Amino acid sequence: MKTKTYLLVDGGYLRTLLRRANYKEHNADNIEHASRACVEQTKENLLKILYYDARPYKGVVKFSNGKSVTCSPDDAWIDQLKLKDLFAVRLGKCKLVGSASNRKRAEFIQKGVDMRVGLDIASLPGNVEKIILLTGDTDLVPAMKHARKCGIQVVLVQLPAKQKISDELRGHADYIRTARWPRNLTRKT
Repeated sequence: MKTKTYLLVDGGYLRTLLRRANYKEHNADNIEHASRACVEQTKENLLKILYYDARPYKGVVKFSNGKSVTCSPDDAWIDQLKLKDLFAVRLGKCKLVGSASNRKRAEFIQKGVDMRVGLDIASLPGNVEKIILLTGDTDLVPAMKHARKCGIQVVLVQLPAKQKISDELRGHADYIRTARWPRNLTRKT
């Protein structure tokens, strides 16, 4: 019998891995295919894919040299991802870190994403036997501990993108799984 499984994907982490492997990162099909590659279809009954991310920053960034840049990125890929089978998209916010006025480059961070992952793990349906996590974020360790205390197996996935899973994360997972990039991903041009 197949294990009832949820896949939880840290979108920022997955998109970074896609970019480093020279695949298009803001592409709903790439995200879907890479996510599904983390699941062992013959052993796991995938009930839901929870995808966590933030829409890219939209607004004006002012720099010390007096120049400003208006950020208006294309985020249609997020709306396309919401329409994929089994996907539920959970969005935090993208915020500008401090002021860009004394920098040459603006820095952005995601807010509220980790909290959404933790809340979802804490409130998983009682029939879930396993969660597969695609993340590199050690802030999720308390949620991983909670899942294991509730009898849910925790699997961490490593994709071939020269990104090592930290020992802290490894120490709170039941299994580490290595997945391969699917062949149907679209490369950057």
